[in-house]
Amino acid sequence: MNSEFNPPGGKQFLMALPALHVEFRMQLTRMYCYILDDKRLSKVA
Repeated sequence: MNSEFNPPGGKQFLMALPALHVEFRMQLTRMYCYILDDKRLSKVA
């Protein structure tokens, strides 16, 4: 951890990053599933 990157509340931000990453990944997966479902439905229709 270099001292250059040390914004106010930087430690809290870094601690929160994994949780944000998990939430972001969940949302991306959900969107991806929706897109796949749409393609499947449009092929059937």
